[in-house]
Amino acid sequence: MELLDGLDGGVVHADYGDPGHVFRVTITQVPRVRADFNAVTIGRVDVAGIGEVQVVLVQLMLANHVSVVLHGRRAAAGPGGPQRPDADLAQAAGAPVRDGDPAMSVEQWVEQRIVERLQGLRVLVGDDVGTSYGSRSGEGGAEGTTTSIERYLPLPPSGVTRLSIAIFDDRAVVGSHEVVLPSPR
Repeated sequence: MELLDGLDGGVVHADYGDPGHVFRVTITQVPRVRADFNAVTIGRVDVAGIGEVQVVLVQLMLANHVSVVLHGRRAAAGPGGPQRPDADLAQAAGAPVRDGDPAMSVEQWVEQRIVERLQGLRVLVGDDVGTSYGSRSGEGGAEGTTTSIERYLPLPPSGVTRLSIAIFDDRAVVGSHEVVLPSPR
């Protein structure tokens, strides 16, 4: 691909070598803005073989879209912290601990199950001016932490001061939280 500078208004010439076409591409610079808040537990869900997991909103970022980052944290079982499932408990939950991978530890199995549960939740984004947001992509999992990341379009319009995040599973509302957006954006 060949890009040529010099066109006005952030427009570039893109040539992919097609003898019949070239492209005029408009490039718009959009600031990346991270909402400033402490991680907050939105709700709790049960994960088979693991128990209760907290759904935690850890990040909300605006760029060309809205990014919502959720973590799943195993709920504390008392003074000793989270319960550690053993191989028998994991297998009783309906899947082999190693899922065909002899290198998978019980901890990795737990992380995988939590990510799968988070990905099964429906996340709705709203704002204080009534914009309709639609999910465009998502991913799950990260080394050492359980994460689900969803991206929503459009970018909130100017004048939006709050975004609301609501989490649903197939049965009911898991929870919701409202985030105040930084100003100015």
